[in-house]
Amino acid sequence: NTNSMQSPPSSSNKPRFSRTFLLISLAAVCTLFAFSTTTILPSTTTSSQSSLRRSLSSLKFRIANNVADVTTPVQYSDTAVYWHIHKAGGTSMKRYYSCLDMVLSSHVGITEGHEHDKYLQVWTNKDGYRYVNVDTTKEIGILRAKSLKLAERHLADVVFVTYPALTTHIFQQQFKGRFFTMFRHPIERTVSEFYYRQVANWEPVAGGFYTH
Repeated sequence: NTNSMQSPPSSSNKPRFSRTFLLISLAAVCTLFAFSTTTILPSTTTSSQSSLRRSLSSLKFRIANNVADVTTPVQYSDTAVYWHIHKAGGTSMKRYYSCLDMVLSSHVGITEGHEHDKYLQVWTNKDGYRYVNVDTTKEIGILRAKSLKLAERHLADVVFVTYPALTTHIFQQQFKGRFFTMFRHPIERTVSEFYYRQVANWEPVAGGFYTH
């Protein structure tokens, strides 16, 4: 009887072990990355709590005075600050603004011997892209940019940073930084970064990706 014949099970009824295993693995990777990139807070002693409160109070003051509110009109004295989150489109944004002939402040700024420049200036690389001679993606570069008065000189159209809290030191009430960024789904970003680290041997070890 043809009516009593059973059709083979559909693919949707097959075990989903591989998919479940992948999701569990991705969750574990995300947890590891979160712990590896999170700053360890001081122990809960009275002195460390006071130090932490002072640090947070100082940061709150700098944000209130040195960072422009996105709901307010853009001022000529403002500087655009892009928070570059790794594997979330930051490199594409750099290329985009470079193609618009804008002056960038990024890690490229101190290449080709410009890390030893004594004065703030704009230089052009072999591809015709323009950079300010400071590296605002690292802590020491942020302090150098502050000492060279990057905000006051207003030479950079877009400042790329990876330490947004520390970057607030560069600006002041008369010359504010106006922050913006691009986010990516955390799972997709983690997977992208995992595979990128397997091949990114061109990245510097200090302040970049570890490939070994």
